[in-house]
Amino acid sequence: MTDAGLRPNPVGLWDIAAGLLEELDDDAAVVAATIPGSWLHRALAASVHPARLFRYAAEGAPGMFAGPGLAQPRLVLGEADRDVPDPAPLPWPLAKPPPARRIRALDTVVSPAHTVGVLIVEATEAIDRVIAGASRLIERDAPTVVVGWGGLPRAAHPALWRRLVERLGRDYRWFDGTGRPCGDAAAHAPALTEGASLASVGVRATAGWAPRPRARLDRVIVPADQDLPCAGLYDTETDGGSVWRWSGPGRNVAIAAPLPGPGRWRLWLDILSWASANDARDLTVFADGQRLEPVDTPGRGATYADFRPADAPPLVRIDIVTPPPRRASPDDPRMIGINLTRIGLFRVGSDIAVEHATGIT
Repeated sequence: MTDAGLRPNPVGLWDIAAGLLEELDDDAAVVAATIPGSWLHRALAASVHPARLFRYAAEGAPGMFAGPGLAQPRLVLGEADRDVPDPAPLPWPLAKPPPARRIRALDTVVSPAHTVGVLIVEATEAIDRVIAGASRLIERDAPTVVVGWGGLPRAAHPALWRRLVERLGRDYRWFDGTGRPCGDAAAHAPALTEGASLASVGVRATAGWAPRPRARLDRVIVPADQDLPCAGLYDTETDGGSVWRWSGPGRNVAIAAPLPGPGRWRLWLDILSWASANDARDLTVFADGQRLEPVDTPGRGATYADFRPADAPPLVRIDIVTPPPRRASPDDPRMIGINLTRIGLFRVGSDIAVEHATGIT
């Protein structure tokens, strides 16, 4: 079943990456500069053995949130290793000589013991830095290079495309995500139109090869855990199985939810406890800045319809405004709103109807 008003969905980064992973040698490594919390970030962790997967946080998710679980030092994917001073020292007399810290290029982080089969760059703003910092790795292993273009302003695309091709050299052949060859970078770049690819694939020149996209995803359900980029939620709690997070102490919650691709979507909030609210109508909910109205559906939680993101970002911002928080209990002084355990997005018009999917445990 397809929505009559929808054109064919663009091919996204995970569609291509998933197809490539199925063709990789069992011992080939995957290196990815991902946006924390995005669908690609989570899907790679679920699909690739930890010993073969190297994920690094990529910059370029404006307006998104880094949760406490993502507060590790981040790798700078620059031209080469170099020493840089720490941020401004404390004022005299508390100041100490600022220590130098080494910023490491991607080339020096991935051990030569690993042969890299695929290099994936999710954040458009990070493409230049990742490719520059991986030049020796690319020359050594000749990995397939996959870059995502979702959310890139049209005016910036040709120049970035030319720089990318210049970095990798003419030994690489380029395809858009649907498998169509891309022409000379100076004269042709994959069109950013609806129905086009939102990812490009570069491979060392080999005859007869083209990327094979995997079937598109019609839904994503993620737990409200510490890996969820958010603001306005307390830390994760668990009973040893399920996980949940209370909202509070304020009324505003902001969540960066992974978006598998473009199209029209419905939002599902798996509410473990309503606490300060009575039902879905007590919450004011926005997705990508669009106000969403509640939809009556069977099953637990709250469903909101429908929204269509302006482009195809790897994350979509969900804003929730709750009624005034109340005290958790006589023994718990926290001010709480609602209790979230999962967040789901369901593609409108897919065979997996949201009315049924929300009953899945």
